[in-house]
Amino acid sequence: MRSMTRFRFNLLKNQTFKATILSPVFPYVLQLLALTAFLGLMFNGFSSSDPSGYEAGLTKYLRKTNLSTLAVWGLWWPGLILTTILLGRLWCTMCPMELVSNVTRRLARLIGFKGFILPKWARTGFIILGAYLILQLLVGGFEVHRVPLYTAWVLLALLAMAAFVGWTFREPRAFCHGFCPAALLLDAYSLLTRAGLRAASPAVCADCKTKDCVREASRFRLDARSCPSYLKPYHLTQDDGCVLCFQCAKICPSDNIGVGWLKTEKETKKPLPLPVALFIMIAGGFVSHELFGEVKGLDQIFHAVPQYLASITSLTELFPWFEALWFLLVLPGFLTLTIWSIARMGNHRATFAGIISQSAVGLVPLVAAGHGVKALIKINAWSVYLPSALTDPHGFRLARSLLNKSVTEPNTLISVNLAAFGFALILLGATWLAIRMIQRFSEESVRPAAYAGVTLLTLLFGTVIYALGKG
Repeated sequence: MRSMTRFRFNLLKNQTFKATILSPVFPYVLQLLALTAFLGLMFNGFSSSDPSGYEAGLTKYLRKTNLSTLAVWGLWWPGLILTTILLGRLWCTMCPMELVSNVTRRLARLIGFKGFILPKWARTGFIILGAYLILQLLVGGFEVHRVPLYTAWVLLALLAMAAFVGWTFREPRAFCHGFCPAALLLDAYSLLTRAGLRAASPAVCADCKTKDCVREASRFRLDARSCPSYLKPYHLTQDDGCVLCFQCAKICPSDNIGVGWLKTEKETKKPLPLPVALFIMIAGGFVSHELFGEVKGLDQIFHAVPQYLASITSLTELFPWFEALWFLLVLPGFLTLTIWSIARMGNHRATFAGIISQSAVGLVPLVAAGHGVKALIKINAWSVYLPSALTDPHGFRLARSLLNKSVTEPNTLISVNLAAFGFALILLGATWLAIRMIQRFSEESVRPAAYAGVTLLTLLFGTVIYALGKG
């Protein structure tokens, strides 16, 4: 067999790992375990009391003490962000939504319903961008991340959407391609890692006569089937959206699929797809909001505009909605227009989409770094509540004790000052990587605009890190 040339370290060379991956029950067992946990958290949320009876200020603590809100928003979501930055689409291997969608698609085929073709416009990512915006508006406006019952409804909606999409559309992974709210985040942040799945030796694939990994006849097998995502495993790149199901590894007749740490390869200049680029702009505002919320004085400055709007309208109850619109639309819009205006002043003739797609490439490391820092802050502060939440999943007793100050909040795992030092190093590394990516993937006429976006986000995130260190 020819040498595996694309990997510095290939996990599939380990026989134990390889036997696990090639097992007929993989990845179904992982997905089933994840679905079991998903359903348990959903039922725990539904069995919690109605929020109309909550005391004022209770949700500030209940979000950490209730197992559903803690696990979903305090542990899983930050964990997803961190693992994607470091290891790419690892979560997709065990995602329960893929399992649900897969089952309903097979049930539809079993009764003879072929399903509709997923429209091309639905595969562009704009539906996903809209789903992400809606989810964040719900988080900001209804504070679904603080209320167990609302979190349960979000989980149920995701489950129902995965089942419906799987039943309706004939593509095996229509939910992943066109509807998953996390897909754009996965697309963007997974660009930063060298971990991935590839054909180990391009020469072996070039000599392959059967191309079993793309044969339509084996597309709907339960196991060892051609790529359900309609990708070409022998031509995979970092931004193709492989969800690490390992079906290509199982069906490859030459045992030529590897997974692990890749060697650096020559990269072609390729701007981000517009939906991914717009997601990065929106995430820039959202992440800024999340980070500034960690410092009380900065939080008040950052949210002065929505607070002013709420005060002049005498509708203080609408502040969460003004706040959500502020960091999801106004700030990203300002960032986007700033970049576009600078590019236009430089006589760059590309379209709006072209300018934003090229400029957003350089913002990916910074937005991911800010998001990763926020994820670390949350895990650091919230994970200490997990032992209590496991013994009392509803968490009302501890939440009320914290609200009444009869008990004190547990200490974080790592001190804030030590964490701030680590965050500063992360920001410096992200800024350096951002500059490199702009030089690689942006046209020279767009670079000043891209550098302006990097400077703006670096200043915003740096201000927060400085304030954390001083505090």
